[in-house]
Amino acid sequence: MTDEIVATAFALDFNGWKDLSLPPFKELDYTFNDLQRMFFEIVELCTSGKRLKLKDLVVQNSQALGEIKEDSALAAYKLASYAREMIIYLECISNRDTTIDDAMASLTFMRESAEVEGKFLDKIIKKLEDLSKEFYSITDDFGNIPDDWLFVSEEANQAEFQDATMPQWLLHRVSQFVNTETLKTAIQFIDGTVAHDKNNEKRTDTDIRMSFSKIQVKLSLLLLFLEESSQFWRNQQQAIDGLVGEMNRTRGTEIIKMSQIIGKTIIEKWTEAEKGGNQYFCTIKELQPLVVAQSNSYSKG
Repeated sequence: MTDEIVATAFALDFNGWKDLSLPPFKELDYTFNDLQRMFFEIVELCTSGKRLKLKDLVVQNSQALGEIKEDSALAAYKLASYAREMIIYLECISNRDTTIDDAMASLTFMRESAEVEGKFLDKIIKKLEDLSKEFYSITDDFGNIPDDWLFVSEEANQAEFQDATMPQWLLHRVSQFVNTETLKTAIQFIDGTVAHDKNNEKRTDTDIRMSFSKIQVKLSLLLLFLEESSQFWRNQQQAIDGLVGEMNRTRGTEIIKMSQIIGKTIIEKWTEAEKGGNQYFCTIKELQPLVVAQSNSYSKG
């Protein structure tokens, strides 16, 4: 089920969670355990870095969730709502225009209104506080990311990133999900999209750090999707590297557009398959030509 979960997160993240509804849960025959697992796996996704243990979360909220066990549609709706909140919180701590106070206020409201024990959300709040401190610790007194955290090679404009480096806090976040080869191409990918050309005065410090924070969120989702969607993907390292390689050859805004299409496509196929009583697994063979086609299209444009 991981590929469907991350595909949903994909679509929520790239299209804006308010504008895209989740797959029609009422038409899907999920068991309550499936729904509960879906929620916790998305929580894990959004608190990536140091994963919370599922057993700790289940114990804290099993009684509250049990109250809606009889109505699968209602359970799905509530779990999906919590999951969307987690996506937003991850975006909040990566967006310098949203303060930690804003994020904490939102969390507090959710804790008070949710049908979940306080201890469960306390864990989430603590994790977000830790991640926020980690993120803010690299900034200067004015909230800017120092230039040396955005270093790329001189050939960045020609999409040559052999010397590209990556901030340690970001490296730590994504390294939990990827192996060495995938991480190597991912480092090139992330640094290429936020390349700081000191001769280009049109790009302000705000532009750079906003691009960096937004791509960081999308990259962590992308890498998790590539690495954990199914066992099939794990045996296709060359194909995965090729997929990320195609994204290396595009610019940041185009990657967002491509990912938008990929996420929506996966959701559509997933919903279609589930309606027919089948379980859908998106394969690298299906995504590869889609990404290549989009890459060629943007390159020509």
